[in-house]
Amino acid sequence: RRRMEEARLKEEEEWRRRKEEEEKAQIEEKERVERQREEKERKRLDATLNADRRVEENMEPPKESKADDLSTWKYAELREAINNSTDIEMLMACKTEFHRRLRVYNEWKAKGANQSASLPLPPCAPLPSGHSSLKNNEQRYFKIPLGGTAGQQGLLYIHFDGQWVGRQMEMRPAQKPLLLTAGKDDGKMMHMSMEQSGLTRRKGAEIKGEEFETVWCHLGGEPLPAWKP
Repeated sequence: RRRMEEARLKEEEEWRRRKEEEEKAQIEEKERVERQREEKERKRLDATLNADRRVEENMEPPKESKADDLSTWKYAELREAINNSTDIEMLMACKTEFHRRLRVYNEWKAKGANQSASLPLPPCAPLPSGHSSLKNNEQRYFKIPLGGTAGQQGLLYIHFDGQWVGRQMEMRPAQKPLLLTAGKDDGKMMHMSMEQSGLTRRKGAEIKGEEFETVWCHLGGEPLPAWKP
């Protein structure tokens, strides 16, 4: 009788183990299919954007700048140019195109998942033909509360490296602080330019760089390397 009970328990344990393995395999397969679907949609969006850009370029007079047609570049090529380019015009054009694509992709992903983002994204603007009046190397820092009318639920720190976010910190009660850096965490960061964010016009939002760096280092972040031509 004891042997029969042991055999039954062993069979039950083996059944549970197989069931767990099957469930794990199903989850992994679902994640793989989702990654493939997202990659396919990303390529489709790129192809659509490329086609629209080509139509627009045919309607406009040709331009001489080598930074004009970045629509055919791959993400890796844009990031490589951002990290290594010594041409300030090319650098800023690549940054703008990179963030524009990320915003389009994240908007599509948010709609597909039927989820609301913590920071609403504005409609994606076309790649501007000129440069902003902001200095390309301007470093500005902002701090804004996160949460609704029930009270402050956290803080968002943003460091703009020129037009775009270079670093970002999110702090919420009972959660581990989130430190994000451009080039590594682009998919999780805010993709609005400084002008589009409206933070420069928000009273009390701008802070000194020393305050940002103090919090950043206190939370274990490393300083952002300065770009050098």
